[in-house]
Amino acid sequence: MCIGIIVSEISESGDASRINEDQIGYTSANGLCAAWIIDGATPLRDARYVVAEGYENDVVWFVRSASRALQQYALNGSTPADIIESAMIDVADQYRRAVGAIDHVPPEDRPVAALAWIRGTSKGSEVQLEAAAFADCKIIVVRPGHAPVLLLDDGGRLDARVQRQVADLQCSGAASMDAVKHALLPSLLQGRRAQNTKPSAKILGLDPTSIANLRHESISIQGSFHLLLCSDGIFRLVDVYKQMTLVEFVETALKSGPELLLKKLRSIEARDRECHAYPRVKPSDDASILVLRLQPC
Repeated sequence: MCIGIIVSEISESGDASRINEDQIGYTSANGLCAAWIIDGATPLRDARYVVAEGYENDVVWFVRSASRALQQYALNGSTPADIIESAMIDVADQYRRAVGAIDHVPPEDRPVAALAWIRGTSKGSEVQLEAAAFADCKIIVVRPGHAPVLLLDDGGRLDARVQRQVADLQCSGAASMDAVKHALLPSLLQGRRAQNTKPSAKILGLDPTSIANLRHESISIQGSFHLLLCSDGIFRLVDVYKQMTLVEFVETALKSGPELLLKKLRSIEARDRECHAYPRVKPSDDASILVLRLQPC
């Protein structure tokens, strides 16, 4: 039996006027525990195809539906790829019923998300940890006496490219973030369209064939340890703002709690609303972190 204990968690919208498009999930039973963070990609246009009360847009519907599907399949003993693929198939079927046909929705408007997913089981005095990820959500393993380790990190290549584009536009005279977003929109729409049409898509979406690009690994860890699942919004403290090392980020989460991380994050963003100090598309992003302690039993 693997015991997974939620130490702390926080999830907050980057904009008080919008619903949070992140979703945290956790489940345990029969000696297994599983957890995940889904980070929905904010729609690029004000198009809405799923009309249901309580959902601001299709992405909010998607991340909540995906989380419910993962809750259903996470502990069924299948491989991570099979579990996530089953969840994707279910959600795609639900979306198809809601909109009539997926092809009725332009590819650039279809919902997609990043994902960090883990499952723990016991093997004697060890925990067998299975991890899987799409895009830029983070999985951090923290073992006593060891430096924290990022599992399955995507390297942030897409974010780095967009940051360079924002910086170039600012240098060429874009006077405001509205002007930057307007100039970037064609490129962003093209990228979102590709995520929903190319078989090489590396993201959680409505096309289950993208499961072939799921990053996953399985490791055995002796004794108890901590695990952090993070959306890219809160990990900006490390990779975009560079205000913390990975070690400092983890130590703050474990010793002071994620509330202090969020406070520091929002303070930086409030001082740089036009994104000149740290070029980026969103002045503030949704930010989520789940801190777990896993131990064999």
